[in-house]
Amino acid sequence: MPSECLPACSLCCRYVAIPIDPPTTRSSIEQMRWMVSHKDVWLYADDEGEWFVQFITPCEELDLVRNRCGIYEDRFSVCRLHGVASCEATLGEGTEARFFRSLREFDAYLESRRARRAG
Repeated sequence: MPSECLPACSLCCRYVAIPIDPPTTRSSIEQMRWMVSHKDVWLYADDEGEWFVQFITPCEELDLVRNRCGIYEDRFSVCRLHGVASCEATLGEGTEARFFRSLREFDAYLESRRARRAG
């Protein structure tokens, strides 16, 4: 595993992910359905069962031509804490247990969950 970011990666600079409550109530499910109905808003659950809403939007400080941070020496603490060991590019795509990019995908998950509980 590399000890530094991959050259010109910037994957983690292209979204914001915020923890949210899991889909356990009608209210939380409805809110999640509403969120994932928006363009470039995704939902995912990690391997520990924590749920997140992810907004696909690049950081204003990202130099999109060079794929480099424009304020690297003074970058945000969250950027400093995000290391190579937890990098999606290093770990490979699909590290999340469940990932939903559309209402259709999330509804299919909800339906399969209902079917498992009923059967």
